Amino acid sequence: MGNHITRINRRSAPIEPRRDIEEGGARHNNEDSASSSRGSTPEEVGAFLRQTDTSQTNPWLQYVGDCKGLDTFLETKDGWGWMFPKFLNALFRGVGQVVFCNNPFTGLVILLALFWADLFVGLATTLAASTAIITAIIFRQDYAHINAGLTTYNAVLIGSVTSALWFPLYKIEINFLIWAFIVLGAALSVFVNTAMSNFLSSFKQPLPSLTFPFNIVALLLFTCLMPTPFPIVPNTSLNDTRTPGVAMELVARPVDPPMNNSLVRTTRGAEAADPTIVIPTDADIAKIYVPNDKDLHWGSTLLGMLLSMGQVYGVNNLIASMLMWMATLLYSPTLCMMSASGAILGTIFGLVFTEAGSYGAVYDGLWGFNGILSAAAIGGFFFAFTLHSFASALANVIFTVLIQHALAIAFGPLRLPFFTLPFVLSTFIFLQMSATGDNLVRVLNITSPEMHRREYLHNIRINSPDQGNRRDTTDEIAEEKELVLKEVKVIMEEAPKDNGEEKKTEEKSATE
Repeated sequence: MGNHITRINRRSAPIEPRRDIEEGGARHNNEDSASSSRGSTPEEVGAFLRQTDTSQTNPWLQYVGDCKGLDTFLETKDGWGWMFPKFLNALFRGVGQVVFCNNPFTGLVILLALFWADLFVGLATTLAASTAIITAIIFRQDYAHINAGLTTYNAVLIGSVTSALWFPLYKIEINFLIWAFIVLGAALSVFVNTAMSNFLSSFKQPLPSLTFPFNIVALLLFTCLMPTPFPIVPNTSLNDTRTPGVAMELVARPVDPPMNNSLVRTTRGAEAADPTIVIPTDADIAKIYVPNDKDLHWGSTLLGMLLSMGQVYGVNNLIASMLMWMATLLYSPTLCMMSASGAILGTIFGLVFTEAGSYGAVYDGLWGFNGILSAAAIGGFFFAFTLHSFASALANVIFTVLIQHALAIAFGPLRLPFFTLPFVLSTFIFLQMSATGDNLVRVLNITSPEMHRREYLHNIRINSPDQGNRRDTTDEIAEEKELVLKEVKVIMEEAPKDNGEEKKTEEKSATE
């Protein structure tokens, strides 16, 4: 969701001069960060990254992380025949940028997972992402940002989340008007992302746009198109917001129960075709896979942690979620670890606000998906991975859960999803943190968390006191050598002059 610096990665770079092509380079910007590790210029960082590039010893490493091998290959290809492969590269990277993964193979796996969860969701995601890419090309956005998926990831969420939540929320089939607004929202997200990136990059401490553009466009879309008056939903009360579980079940019921992958797909449109067919209610669906008692079941809670990854894209499907976890691991083990930490902590901390018997939101993964993004953003993506940034990431998750609880209560009666707004608001705050020394260092050149860690350790090494002393000693020796050489030069220049004067004196004496 998003971003930030000189990278082609996710989320935050202004799409014009971009303050960072950060973000996209990848969370994708974009995104960010403008403060840099102390002591290194962008040129030094680039040289360091080239020196530490292990892809030369292992060719397969070119295709993990930011997958620079594919970019290098495509950059050498020109002509109309290569436009479609380049288009797919940008599209898949945009899908992955939602979870800070600037890798086309990661994005492809995630897109296939969305198709598995629901055909309509996969189609809507592809349509929205394609619309954003075409819009960015028409309005001449920076090619590096387009290629890195920075102009696409907000549109990806507009397509997946709208198509996934519209029917469960409002019990209305997705019609031509909804499809038209998905296309319109995807196009508008490009403009909103550019504007937000440029605005946020003007701060003293630049901020990435994250998924803020998606939240703005999606909230407008849902508010303008939701049916009025609200349809009556069996066994639910719009006024019952005592627990976030009730509010969030109203806000984001699952697209697909994990134990019945075809239920929603086979019932869409069935009521119109045959009035005798009964569409399952939320309560009926819940009975399929949620324990029907007031006790907390840790097995279902663990399932909710796994489902959290799918909920980032608005889908509730176990197989799809597992595919997304594997895709994230392919991009970066560190990012996957931090995402898992966010899902676990967010889910467990969400239990604090859940009354007995109202664990549906916990089991559905609704408490963990914002935590995934919050932990990944702070714990290795925008800050170098350290013990300090790890602790800050966990604090960010807790603060995200607090915001989510408040927004669930506020948005529940309106039947509006809170989307990824808790993650955005909390991460904006934590990205403005600072710490003395090298404990909390914003990344200068955004690539993958592993490379951020390498760069951090490199800067620590060259700025260490011992290294500084060695550098000072070397400078002193060089200065002494320079002084000695100057003295020798002066002596050599004066020597011939003195000898000449002595000869003249001797000749004069002899003559006399």
